[in-house]
Amino acid sequence: MEHRIVPLVKAIRLLARALPAPRRCRCPLARAAGRYAACDCRAAAAVPARRTAGRDGFLVGAGAPPGVYRVAGEYSPAAPPPHAPGEGTTYRVEKGSPIPDGADVVPAVSAALVGTGAVRLPSPSGETAVPAGSLLAAGTIVVARGERISPGAAALLRASGLDEVEVIDPPVVHVVVIGTEIARGVVPDLATPWLRDTLGGLGIPVTQVAALPDDAERIRGCIVDALAGGCVVACGGTGDGLTDVTIDAFRPGGIRFVAESVAMIPGSTAAIALARAGAGLFMPGDPESMVALTHALLRPALARRFEMKIGSWEDAPPLPLLHPWSGPGDVHAFVPAAVREGAIEVVDRAGAGGLLAGARHALMPPGGRERRRAVPVPP
Repeated sequence: MEHRIVPLVKAIRLLARALPAPRRCRCPLARAAGRYAACDCRAAAAVPARRTAGRDGFLVGAGAPPGVYRVAGEYSPAAPPPHAPGEGTTYRVEKGSPIPDGADVVPAVSAALVGTGAVRLPSPSGETAVPAGSLLAAGTIVVARGERISPGAAALLRASGLDEVEVIDPPVVHVVVIGTEIARGVVPDLATPWLRDTLGGLGIPVTQVAALPDDAERIRGCIVDALAGGCVVACGGTGDGLTDVTIDAFRPGGIRFVAESVAMIPGSTAAIALARAGAGLFMPGDPESMVALTHALLRPALARRFEMKIGSWEDAPPLPLLHPWSGPGDVHAFVPAAVREGAIEVVDRAGAGGLLAGARHALMPPGGRERRRAVPVPP
C-alpha cells in the first residue's frame, strides 16, 4: 500500500491510471448513437449536397412566367428529377428532392388545379429552394473527440456521406456484491441495478459477476478472477464491522492497494487496488456512499482514462447547424448538461459546509433546499 488516506482529486487520478488502456474501433453510423467519438467527426460534404425543394410543390424553369402548366411527372428525394422541365410543363416534387440546374420550385399551396393534369402557377420566387450547404458546411465538426454521439449527430454525419466513425470502446464494469445478507436473499441487491442504470445509461456496460457472502477466501478468489476483465467495482464489506472482511481478504497479496480510504463523507471507507490486468474500486454497500462514490469518483475516473465527456442524451451539445432544422433555434436546444466538459455538478444539502465537508453531504438528486455548483475535474 502506497497511501492510507487520499483526497478525492488524487483518488480520481489513481483510479484513472489503474484502469486498462482505452480501445478504439470502427463503428457503422447506423449503430453509433450512444457511443463516444474517438476523434473529431467532421462532415464529409456539405448538407444538403445540392439545392433541394424546401416544400412540396411544382418544379418549373427558373424565372418561368405565371400561367397554366402541364404536369409531366412526379419526383421524390429517392427518384429526383433528371433535368429541368421544358417550356409549358412542370414536375410535381416532394420536399427534399434535389433541384436540377436552371429550375425552381413553386409551393403546392400556391397552385390551382386546371382540369386534368394541369395547374395554374405563379412565377417562382426562389425562396422555396434550400441552397446547397445551407444546413451544414463540409468539414464542420459535428461530434468532437470524446463527446457522445447523439441520434441527430449520427443522422447528420450519414447525410454528409460518412458510413462509419471511430469510437471509444469502454470496458465492461464488473460488479461484485458482498454481504451474507444479500447472498442469502434477506436483503435485496441495490448496487447492481443502480450501477447498471446509472453507468449503462451513459454508454458504459455493466455486468454482475457474483453476490458473495462475507467469506474472505471466496471474496479473494472471485475478485482476482474478475480483475482479468479490466475493471471491478466491489460493493460492501469495506467498513470496520465484525463481518467486513473485504479489504482484509487481500492482506496476503494478489493485488496492490494504492488507497485504503478516500477523504470524503459519505464513502470514506472506499479503497482502490491495482492488479496486473486492471483496477478495482472497493466501496461501501450503503446506498448513500455508493451514489456519492459513483458520481464523485468512478465517473470522473472513467471519463479521464478513456477521454470520454461522459453524459446522458441531454448532455450532448447542440448540433453545429448553420440554420435549425425548422422553426426557432431553441426548439433543437438540448437540456443543459448535469455533467459538463471539465466539471461535475454537485448538490450541497441545506446546512452542509461545502463540498465533502458537511456531515450529510451527498451527491444525490435534490430533495429540498439545496445549492448546485460546478466542481472542476482534475486534468
